[in-house]
Order: sequence, then C-alpha cells, then structure tokens
Amino acid sequence: MAASGVNGATISELFGFPCINSGYTCPDGADPSSLIQASDGNFYGTAFTTEETSYGRPFDHGGTIFKITPVGQFTLLYTFLPNSAGHFPNGAEPTSLVEGADGFLYGVAASGGQFSGLAVSQPGNIFKIGKSGASFQIIHTFCSAPNCTDGALPSSLMLSHDGNFYGTAAGGGTFQGQSCQSFGCGTIFQLSPAGVFTVLHTINGTSDGSDVSSLTQASDGNFYGPASFFNGAGAPIFGGIFRMSPGGNFTMIHNFPFPQVPVSPLVQAPNGLLYGAAVHYQSNGVASIFQISLSGAYQEIYQNGSSCCNRPSSKVILATDGNLWVTDSWAGGWGGVRSLTLSGTLLQTVLFNGTDGSLATSLKQFSDGKLYGTTYNGGVDAQGKRAFGAIFSIDAGLPPPK
Repeated sequence: MAASGVNGATISELFGFPCINSGYTCPDGADPSSLIQASDGNFYGTAFTTEETSYGRPFDHGGTIFKITPVGQFTLLYTFLPNSAGHFPNGAEPTSLVEGADGFLYGVAASGGQFSGLAVSQPGNIFKIGKSGASFQIIHTFCSAPNCTDGALPSSLMLSHDGNFYGTAAGGGTFQGQSCQSFGCGTIFQLSPAGVFTVLHTINGTSDGSDVSSLTQASDGNFYGPASFFNGAGAPIFGGIFRMSPGGNFTMIHNFPFPQVPVSPLVQAPNGLLYGAAVHYQSNGVASIFQISLSGAYQEIYQNGSSCCNRPSSKVILATDGNLWVTDSWAGGWGGVRSLTLSGTLLQTVLFNGTDGSLATSLKQFSDGKLYGTTYNGGVDAQGKRAFGAIFSIDAGLPPPK
C-alpha cells in the first residue's frame, strides 16, 4: 500500500498487477482500463494481457476480467485466450463493464471475435459473464452483418433507463465517409435484455464525425457524447458534441474549432449542464474542461496549462461534494486527479507517486464515498516489485452517495 496527497486527500493502492519476464507475461492482466461496483458491493474490472511475442517483444492483447473486494482481495475471473492461429475467438481488449438487471456483467471486447474475412479481421463482440466468472457467453459478434453494417471494434457499452444496453463501435457501418479509415466509420447500437441487436445510427464520416466513442444519457432521455473528425492520416483534427434520441435521431449540437477534440465521456450535473474534457491538438496539448447545455450552449470553464504533459486523460466525474473530479494523466510526472467547482475553480490536485499507480484510465465514486479507479502503469505488486498498472482509491472525505 502507498499513499500521497494534497489538501488532505490521499491515494492508496488496492492492487498492483504483477508481471514476470520483464513485464512480458502478466497472468492477471496488465494496463487495467475499467472498474465498476456491482450490486454485491464488490468491484469488477477489465485489463489487457501483456504477452511475449516470438520476437521477444511485449504486446497488449487478449485481456482479463477480475473481481476485487473493497479491502483489496483480488480474484481472476476470466482470461481471453488465443487459439492456435493466434486469433482470439472470444474477443480481446475487454472494457466497459456494466451490470445488467439479471445480475450478469456485460461488456465489449474491442477486438478479437470470429474472423470475418473483411477489412476488419477480428472485429470484437459484446459478451456477458457471471460474477463468479462462470457462464461466459458472446451476445453479439460484430461484422456478422454483410459488409459490417452492424459495426466493428466496439468502444463502449452502457445500460439505459429503459432497460436496454446502448453502445458505440469505432468501425464498420459505412465505408463511404471521406475521413473514415478503410474499415468504416462506426455505428451506435442498441442491445435488448433478450439479446436483440439493432443499429440505431451509422456514422457517415462527414457531418457527424468519424469516431464516436461514448454515450451519456441525460435527464431528457436523449444520449449525448463526443465525436472526433480525422484527417487522411488518421489523426484527430477537431470534434464536436452530439445528441441522439433513443430511436436514433442524431444531431451535432456543437462543433469545436480546429484543432480542439473532446476526449471525455460527458457527465450531467444537477444544474442540467453536461461537462467534459477536450484537448487542443497542435497547440502544445492545452487541455480544457467545458460545460454544454442540452441545446448546445458551450462554455470553457477551465484550462489546464499549456504543456503537453498537463493534459487530462478522458475521465470527468461528478462526486457527492457537488464538484468535478478529473483525471490528469501527466500532472506531477506520474499523473493525478484534480477537483474543480462547476464554475471551473481549481480546488485541489491529488498526485500519484508511481508506487500507487501512474496514468489513470478510469475513475468512479463508490458506495463508501471514496473514489476508485485504474491506472495504465505504475503500482507495486504483492512481492514489492514494480507493477504494470494498479487499482487505487482516493479518500477525500466525501459523503457516500444517497
């Protein structure tokens, strides 16, 4: 366990992902990317698996699903494994876990899946799994529709108020957009509790972007999220915020000026406004926190310096103190978490020190009032050696959610 803090808040490591062979083999996974608290009070998450290639070089692929208790007891539930051909038929790179009404965990595998023979050879899937690690089942394999019109490379999944799952895919759909990669611009989809898959909107690569990465359902019942527009080299050049009805009616409500790109899922505050983070590419990586109304009225409320190493990663949450908490990948060298008022006043910065994690990839507030998350790097394993990613908590004295 390690701790560091500013203004009274402290960071503690719950678990460091151990690896051997200089980090090339990680039996529990590495580089964790998501963490949720389920109805049983335990935490569940996903990680990539770092393995050694035949050339002696590491690569991130495959992945794991794990459980960890609030006191740090870790259990490996499932490992995504390759077949003899090197493909991952059950998926790879899992993320976006969410608990369904049936008590199962649902998520997306961003790659792997059955070989399609098209431009996207391993297009990913939607899966479900029991909290014990049993009953793993693939619900939908992408590119199962002709020409991948159902999408490919899923990037998010969430549970709606109507009981359906909604998500985004970064590829497939249409291959006609000028700013799309060769494998398509992506789709926004719905999955019913019975497993019925429906494409709600196909990203056209022009007016509605070429990459839609997340969905947030607001108080009006519509979904909102960030969209990026890419140049011919595949780099983001600007972006916008969209609104989509549950029926798939898609509208861009705000376009950022070049070269500003939104990088965070949105969160809605009690004042009705949505908040998120954006990065000013080609401007030394200046990052900003913004607010936007459901009708598209936009305002930047905080700018995070002018250095490439001060820009936040893609997580902004609203905690029970009424303030925004924002992960900042490179603050202090190891990264940290900042607290801001809804008007953009910086309240405090909590820094990682490397032994408790580095480069946060997720952030949530759980039932005890503490903030929990994952880091891409850093941490210390049970043997006191360098870990390859960590699960952490931040005790900022916040009240538990009601």
